[in-house]
Amino acid sequence: MLYSTFPTTPDLLFCNLRGTISKQLRPGRQEDAHEFLRYLLDAFQMSALKHEKKKTTIVHKIWGGYLRSQVKCCACGKESNTYDSILDLSLEMKDCSVTEALKHFTAKESLEGNNKYFCKQCNTLQKAIKQLTIFEPPNVLVLHLKRFQYESERESSRLRDITSTKINRFVSFDSELDITSL
Repeated sequence: MLYSTFPTTPDLLFCNLRGTISKQLRPGRQEDAHEFLRYLLDAFQMSALKHEKKKTTIVHKIWGGYLRSQVKCCACGKESNTYDSILDLSLEMKDCSVTEALKHFTAKESLEGNNKYFCKQCNTLQKAIKQLTIFEPPNVLVLHLKRFQYESERESSRLRDITSTKINRFVSFDSELDITSL
């Protein structure tokens, strides 16, 4: 066991973390566990990239995965796929279970009206269906459960105020999560 004759204060610990992990950390600011984890993983990633000289590091081998965003034109059926690497998923907690929040995250969304999709095959704006899926799941899935709900109030055509409400409800989750069925 390591002992020290000097007292350890939170300020000293904080300064060391700030210098090592992220300059974004500020004393007196509320930093949640998700932000801290992201700063920590980013610091691990930068350190690994310096030493490994590879694109894929141990950070991405453990926590990394890929999301697929697919847009399908309703007129011609042409599909457009983009892939993004992830280290975590941020879930809106509108429902009371992680499984339902994941279903909401991967639900199909209709792009229509002012939000139509420009289809390159049709060469015009078209109604389309967009869906996010977990294309390649990470070995360790980190879920960030959003605990705040933001609403904006409008005063005529200008944004007047943005209010936040903390979500204080029980969230259920199973001991196992089958993300292949989403």
